[in-house]
Amino acid sequence: MALDTRYRPLRFDDVIGQESSVKVLRQFVKTGTGFHQSYLFAGHHGGGKCVTGDTLVPTSRGLVPILTLMGTNRIDPLDVQVVQETGAAQAAYSYQDGLRSTIRVTTHNGYTIEGTPAHRIRVMGVDGRIVWRTLGEMQVGDYACIVRKGMFGAGADLSGWSYTEHPSASNEVDFEAPSSLDPDWARLMGYLIGGESCAEKACVTIACADREVFADLTQILRAKVGVESLTTDKRRPGLFSVRENRKQVRSWLHHAGVGYHKAVDKEILSRSFSSFCGVTSKPMGMSPILALRSLQNQ
Repeated sequence: MALDTRYRPLRFDDVIGQESSVKVLRQFVKTGTGFHQSYLFAGHHGGGKCVTGDTLVPTSRGLVPILTLMGTNRIDPLDVQVVQETGAAQAAYSYQDGLRSTIRVTTHNGYTIEGTPAHRIRVMGVDGRIVWRTLGEMQVGDYACIVRKGMFGAGADLSGWSYTEHPSASNEVDFEAPSSLDPDWARLMGYLIGGESCAEKACVTIACADREVFADLTQILRAKVGVESLTTDKRRPGLFSVRENRKQVRSWLHHAGVGYHKAVDKEILSRSFSSFCGVTSKPMGMSPILALRSLQNQ
């Protein structure tokens, strides 16, 4: 069933943001007149249901800020698929609605969304039913639906990487850099970003104490670069350091989005969210609303 049919309002009270149109229709029902004509109710695009530009949207281009999908005009054609509750759907247009007062919702698990009071999200009501509710109607203690799976990009273009070999590294084995990420490369980047410092420029080093993580790391490095070394931390029993010693590999990972940062300064570049592709059904998790904050003209 198409989304515009599935979620079409069945009662006047279900119509949001179209008070003037509802008023006219209610009058027709009350008086029994006006039904012999056809009516076109029109208003400005968007109807005030907007989110801020930094909102991440799962699309066929990756998990990207919605602002990156916008054109230069208020309304622009858009050729991209976005994740819906029932799967992927084609988006036809993007629009920008200027500055509006917004509400920022923060959940117990750290998820946030900021949008206009009329923007609707899926929540679990007190009766356990999944319903649509506007941000303006949200209350602390409500449960927001969180998409656990969805569309991830067709592949960020990582071509254009270059590396100049240092004279002292003439015996370094060549590294064949991929032009896009796959699940293994993306997982390795996740280990790096989620671990300790990434400031080392001469090699890839990841410390771990989990045997399963260690096995996964060694499998990835062997499959992707062919070699790895293992060091046991003598001061901390059970801690291992997995290391790949080629500057080329670390240089390419920097190009792919893993910057040379200390633990407190690490960041994830947007291209890291556009790694590998896959449109899946999307089971939803629940996260309780922890805080609501009204903001002016965001």
